[in-house]
Amino acid sequence: ESFARHELVIRQRLHWPPYCRLARFLINHKMQSQASTMADALAERIREYLATQALSAEVLGPQPAPLSRLRNQYRFDFLLRAADAGQLMKILEQLRHADGLIPHSKNIQIDVDPVSLL
Repeated sequence: ESFARHELVIRQRLHWPPYCRLARFLINHKMQSQASTMADALAERIREYLATQALSAEVLGPQPAPLSRLRNQYRFDFLLRAADAGQLMKILEQLRHADGLIPHSKNIQIDVDPVSLL
């Protein structure tokens, strides 16, 4: 119990779950440079979209994923952080319908409320 109390205080101060909601964007490609470029470009497009639409959310990253290479694929990820589930889902829905913002690709996975960041 003492660990949980201590951890929750830290998470609240830093605005981490359960005091916010996350969506993890994972980009993978067989070429490291391509995975990195795709992650950088997507994160920047989302940042720009959030700013132009005055949406209250934050993009953290991108960076190499903790498991940076898996099954001969290089992996980069970034997080989208919002205050609550409703806000996060609204933003993801808007991003999904924004013209070409998030390309339909097997190289991009979105995990809402990820259990693990590995």
